Amino acid sequence: MDGNCIFCDIVANRAEAARIDSNDLCVAFLDASPINPGHTLVVPRQHLVDIHSLEGAVCASLFDLARRVSSLLRDSTVPCEGINLLMSNGAVAGQSVFHAHLHVVPRNRNDGFSMSELHPPPPPGRGVGARGGLWRRERGPGRNDS
Repeated sequence: MDGNCIFCDIVANRAEAARIDSNDLCVAFLDASPINPGHTLVVPRQHLVDIHSLEGAVCASLFDLARRVSSLLRDSTVPCEGINLLMSNGAVAGQSVFHAHLHVVPRNRNDGFSMSELHPPPPPGRGVGARGGLWRRERGPGRNDS
């Protein structure tokens, strides 16, 4: 636990949050500044900074809990036509609390939130195929870094 981390404080019950669900390795609670009603954060109980810090069991637990929260939202009275799962890693990507967390965001048509603003189209010749080719070359033959 990090003494200056609000998510560690929530996990340890030193700070209030509306808990939604939990498992052995992770906790889900409502976001204090929600994009939409029902916006939930899923965090590991252990203080881990970002996705690169998550080992397999914690990562699986994080996504399993996000799946459960998604189902709870879908079956609740919260308006929810769809779900976004979002995770920012690093300040340049918009991470503001440096404790790994996955946003589970209920979505509705015309809710005012747009992912397109976050991802402008790539310049010509720099689309998914071009990036994929570069990624394969950088990894090199026989490497499995995934």
